[in-house]
Amino acid sequence: MLFMKIDVFSERIAPRISRIFFACAAAMVCVCAPAGAQTVSIINHGAGTSSNFFVGDGWEIDLTGTPHAEIFINGLDTGWAIGSDGTRTFSGTIEEGSEGNNDQYWAVGTNAASPYPLSFTVQAAP
Repeated sequence: MLFMKIDVFSERIAPRISRIFFACAAAMVCVCAPAGAQTVSIINHGAGTSSNFFVGDGWEIDLTGTPHAEIFINGLDTGWAIGSDGTRTFSGTIEEGSEGNNDQYWAVGTNAASPYPLSFTVQAAP
């Protein structure tokens, strides 16, 4: 399994690597998060809703979990590690080429963040 450590999750990196995560999502095994554990949410700062985005919409992902635990996207301990603080906010802009149905699998340590997966749709700009 490929591991990628990203210390700075920028607007330019996030959308590009997210396409890789979306392509790999079908191979992931779903696990359930314990009640009251890790959570992930997505906020749309554009014209769409939290589950329907348009190209060009600003986004924010808020992840809350165990303090000082490693944060992974697209897997539990085997995805891409993108931090080690257990709680983090990521933000950026939806880029062209991200259109379609998208699933992201977030985890903190060995615990899946709920909802698992984080699902949303991206449409061409209106």
